[in-house]
Amino acid sequence: AEAAAVTGLTDLDQALRMRPGNVVVVAGRPAMGKSAITLGVALANAHSGRTTIVHSLEMGRSEVTNRVLSNRARVSLHQLMEGGPAVTDDDWRRIAPRLPDLSALPLWMDYTPRVTPGLVRTRIKSLIRQTGQVPLVVVDYVQLMYTDQRTTRQSAYERVSEVSRELKIIAEETGAVIICCAQLNRGPEHRDGKKPQVSDLRDSGQLEQDASGIILLHREDAYDPDSPRAGESDLILAKNRNGPTCSITVAHQFHYSRLRDMNRGNELDV
Repeated sequence: AEAAAVTGLTDLDQALRMRPGNVVVVAGRPAMGKSAITLGVALANAHSGRTTIVHSLEMGRSEVTNRVLSNRARVSLHQLMEGGPAVTDDDWRRIAPRLPDLSALPLWMDYTPRVTPGLVRTRIKSLIRQTGQVPLVVVDYVQLMYTDQRTTRQSAYERVSEVSRELKIIAEETGAVIICCAQLNRGPEHRDGKKPQVSDLRDSGQLEQDASGIILLHREDAYDPDSPRAGESDLILAKNRNGPTCSITVAHQFHYSRLRDMNRGNELDV
C-alpha cells in the first residue's frame, strides 16, 4: 500500500492523517513560518521515500536551497544567506555529508513563476509516470497562482476560488495530497490574543470549503518577544475532515528554517 503522507511532526501526523485526494491549507500572517513548515513536510516525505514536488512561487532557487541546507545540516539560515566568509569551515563540514543525501531524495522543485492548476496536473501526471508513485504536492503559496483562464478580468477573490476548486478536483482525480500555503488577512492583528481564525483566509471562502484540513499558524513571540512562550508555535487545526480539531504546539527554530516536536531531543534527529 502507498505510504501515508507525513508532516514529520508526530502530534500533527496523528491528528491530521493526510489521505489521497486531500487538500490541506497551511495559513498564517507573513513570517509565521508557512514556508518553514511546508518545506519541512516536503523533506519529511521525501525522506520517507515518497515522491514530493514543491512549487515555490515566492522564493527563488537559492533561497529554497539555503533553507533546505539549513534545515538538514543545522547551519544558520542567516549565515547561508550572507554566504562567503559568513559560512565557516565548521558549517561546511556539516553541510558536505548532507549534499549526497539531498540530491538522492525523491524531491522535485519547481520555480516556474506562473503556476496554474493545469501545470500542477501535468507535473503530477509526469511524476506518476516517472516514479510510479502519486506525489505529495506543496504550493507556496496559493494566492500567487494563476488560473488557466485566458481572461485577466477576474478579481483576486474569483481567481483564488477557481484555483482552489481546480486543485481539489486534481487531488481527487490523481490521488495526490496537495498542501497549499495561504496568506491570512490582518484580522488576527485586531483581535485580543491575535489568534487567527478560518474567516481570516484572504480572498476566499472557497479555500475553506475545499480543504480537508486547515492549519492556522500562530506564535505569541511574533507579537511579544518577551512572551513566556517564546520559541513556540501553535498549529491550530481549525478544520479536519479525518480527525479532531485541536491545537498542537511545536518548537520553532527559524534560524534553521524548521519546526520540531516539543518533546523530542536532538539525539533523535534525522
